[in-house]
Amino acid sequence: MSVLTEFHWLRPAWLWALLPLALMVWQLLRQSSGASAWEKQCDPHLLARLLVRRTPHHRLPLLLLTVSWVLTVIALAGPVWQKLPQPVFQTQAARVMVLDLSPSMNASDLRPSRIDRARFKMLDLLARFREGQTGLVVFAEEPFVVAPLTDDTKTIAALLPALAP
Repeated sequence: MSVLTEFHWLRPAWLWALLPLALMVWQLLRQSSGASAWEKQCDPHLLARLLVRRTPHHRLPLLLLTVSWVLTVIALAGPVWQKLPQPVFQTQAARVMVLDLSPSMNASDLRPSRIDRARFKMLDLLARFREGQTGLVVFAEEPFVVAPLTDDTKTIAALLPALAP
């Protein structure tokens, strides 16, 4: 990608502050470039004796004002080349999955075993969870927290094969 395609402004509304500068510079240049009242009234050969001609440095303050104004406005507008992710709505839903690890889960009345079916179902559920936090608690005689609430469902999915009655 080109560098120019990634360039953007964080606060582009500040660029409107260049309009007053353009109007001021135009007005000042128009005033200084026009003929003075003496030039309209006197003969040209007498003007050299009457008027003090301005040096090229008389426009230096205008130049400094213009450059500093432009640099300030550009800095305030916030030029950047990398977009930062903007926080958007994220659900704060929390869910806890509970798995029975008692010996009855080894029963072979269903194929595959009950524990394998429960693991498959939990993996399916974890694949669906896109937002919110998920936790895992197992129990047999007493409950045990395998994974506290987390946004990382892949970690819980990696822990499931190790769980057995």
